[in-house]
Amino acid sequence: MAFENYKDKQSCLDDLALAREIWGNKERFTPRKAESIAFALAGMYAYCPQDLQDAVLGALNECHMRAALCFGIETMLNTPVA
Repeated sequence: MAFENYKDKQSCLDDLALAREIWGNKERFTPRKAESIAFALAGMYAYCPQDLQDAVLGALNECHMRAALCFGIETMLNTPVA
C-alpha cells in the first residue's frame, strides 16, 4: 500500500473525514472496516505532516475504542497498533 500520498496535508484531512464518516454509520462500520481504518491510520501517522500527527493518533485511538464498544474488546486487541 502506498502511504506516500499522506505527505499531503489535504489528503490526510480527506481520509480522516472519511474514516469518521464510516465509523459514524452503523451499517457501514464492520469489524473488517475497523481493521482497515486502523491500518490506514497507522500508515497515515507515519507519513503525515507533523502538525497532523496528534489528530491522526487521536483518530486511531477513537477507531479502536469504537471497535471495542461496537464489536467487543477482542476486535480491538486483534488490530495492530502503530
